[in-house]
Amino acid sequence: MKLSDVKIGVHENIAILFSDIRNFTKLTEDIPIEKVMELLRIYFDEMASVIVANNGVVGTFVGDALVGYFGFEDSKNAIDNAARPALEIKEQSKFTNIGREIPILNGIGLDNGIIDIGTVHSNEKICQTVVIGSPINRASRFERLTRASCHRIIMPKTFYDNLSSELKNYFVDIGRVEVRGMSELVHIYGDDPVKKEVI
Repeated sequence: MKLSDVKIGVHENIAILFSDIRNFTKLTEDIPIEKVMELLRIYFDEMASVIVANNGVVGTFVGDALVGYFGFEDSKNAIDNAARPALEIKEQSKFTNIGREIPILNGIGLDNGIIDIGTVHSNEKICQTVVIGSPINRASRFERLTRASCHRIIMPKTFYDNLSSELKNYFVDIGRVEVRGMSELVHIYGDDPVKKEVI
């Protein structure tokens, strides 16, 4: 399923995966632009495959960031379906390109809630599918928390509490932290750096 195929309107209980490459500008500053684009193509192809394989829908590519949505076809398992590819995606150092290995470290934020899908038409009659909703903004902010953390995946406790018991084993309690744009401290969980195997 493509994002443009999703029914226009409000969708409840959608899980969001927001992933960004750490230090991408520095990582690629000495690489020709055509090689950077090839790296991103390979990277996004692999990322999209993991998301789709877990009943997700690939959303926006913004630079080196990607958003995936889960729950349009399988709302009951949306949260597990978002957490499982997050665990797979975090091990992205396997990607190779331009004749050398480039370790790619992702930061991933997860959240869930209500989103709204619509279309926007420009004066030039260009139609674009857009997705808006607080869970997307929160997932982005949780991803930002990974940049100053040993954790590669961060989610709120409300997301963690709805994970299946086997997936809960891959995450640990970080505690309450300040999150930009949120008035109260948020109780968050992160991936366990010790656990490498993905179920």
